[in-house]
Amino acid sequence: MARPGPGPEKTAEAARETAYRLLKRREHSRAELATKLLLRGYEEDVVTRVVRELTARRELSDERFAEFRAKARLARGYGPSAVVADLRARGIGREAAEVCVSRSMEDVPEREAARKALARRAHAHLDRRGFSPGLIRQILKPGPEEENE
Repeated sequence: MARPGPGPEKTAEAARETAYRLLKRREHSRAELATKLLLRGYEEDVVTRVVRELTARRELSDERFAEFRAKARLARGYGPSAVVADLRARGIGREAAEVCVSRSMEDVPEREAARKALARRAHAHLDRRGFSPGLIRQILKPGPEEENE
């Protein structure tokens, strides 16, 4: 005798539990969470319903995701254009991504972020070429004209 398959509510409950597990690890955009649930084999209508419920309860927020993601990427030395592209690839609209990045850039001026990224790359390059750490720091130390900019 064949055992009946899980009902739609059981499937929705399982999708909800999976979504909570994913959100417990880190923030996700609505599109990102929906994609992950679909890849795990949940029906599209179930995924849509679960994402809508989580959004209505403010447990899933594109704005919150974009804010956290933008700040993290900017802190790691990515430029604003790269961060906007990353957010767009994760389902955030262009305008929302640009607003979020510009808000996050208030904490980290673009020029300073670019200078830090360049210094990190130059340091790594010189290190791979066998120069001593002391010499690298001395060469990359900002001069008085750079500090006043």
